Amino acid sequence: MASTKVAAEQDNSLFAPVIRSFIEESSKERLKSSRTAYGTLYDLDGDGADELLIVYRRELDNIPMLLCDVYDIENGQVKAVLEKVEIFSEVGGDSGKVGAAEYDGNVYLYTSSKGGWTLNMQNSELTNLYDCAAGELYTSFRHKWFQEMNAQTDNKYSIESHSCSEADYRKEYSKVKFIDIIEMDKDSYSLDTLLKNLASGSASLSSAAAGTKASGGYGSAASAGKPGPADLAGQDGVALPSNGWLESYETKHVKGTSSGKAYLRWEPSQEGRQYKRYVAEGEEVTVLAREGEYSLVKTKDGRAGWVTSKLLA
Repeated sequence: MASTKVAAEQDNSLFAPVIRSFIEESSKERLKSSRTAYGTLYDLDGDGADELLIVYRRELDNIPMLLCDVYDIENGQVKAVLEKVEIFSEVGGDSGKVGAAEYDGNVYLYTSSKGGWTLNMQNSELTNLYDCAAGELYTSFRHKWFQEMNAQTDNKYSIESHSCSEADYRKEYSKVKFIDIIEMDKDSYSLDTLLKNLASGSASLSSAAAGTKASGGYGSAASAGKPGPADLAGQDGVALPSNGWLESYETKHVKGTSSGKAYLRWEPSQEGRQYKRYVAEGEEVTVLAREGEYSLVKTKDGRAGWVTSKLLA
């Protein structure tokens, strides 16, 4: 991706007015309750200077939506690179994630959402990659299917709206290395915290810190050698294995369950289920450790947690 920005000593404090405006908007009476905003800084166009990424909840046409904006600094002025990028509708949507992803040798903003069941039991999962230097969608991956008797049927795959085989889809999708940036509802990503970090100069997740998170991609973890604490970088709250790590990475898939998913847990027990975080039936995971009836796993998009071992095959 070409960039016209000069990365020399960017003053990230210039982002502060934008952050304050989101805080003020989210505090209005009509936007109270769950409609809040979170943010971080990250070099999304690879020029060595950070962009401001904000994820927020708003109502569009009376439908609660999860959206994101990206802001840049050019010639001492803040400008919007991407605005109101829809991650997912909070009505019927199962999950929504936003972060950075490496693909084709470049870094992109990614949004990922799972649509939720329709009346005819159809579901879909969509991942979009946005070119922040160009301010536009770069490519997309979509998987649609029907659910019948706890099994997926009539699977359809497409890349950039062009239909393709499952093999071609998975081959290309496996090239995407995800780096999670924002975890919604975590204080460490609140805009108040971001303002404080801007003042202290510690707001960015770029370079070394983000590189650690990037190690957990689909298959990329296996290339790192032996599992260890680095695989849980950025996964605050996930319990470390008391029995030690596996000698090597193992690849497994989530088996069929009555709910079609396996919940991620903070610790190897029935307690501590992570809120709205799970791996879907058929999803590939990397096993890092085992303890009793549970396995510590990491997903393609960098999430980690403990799942019941019998749900993996």
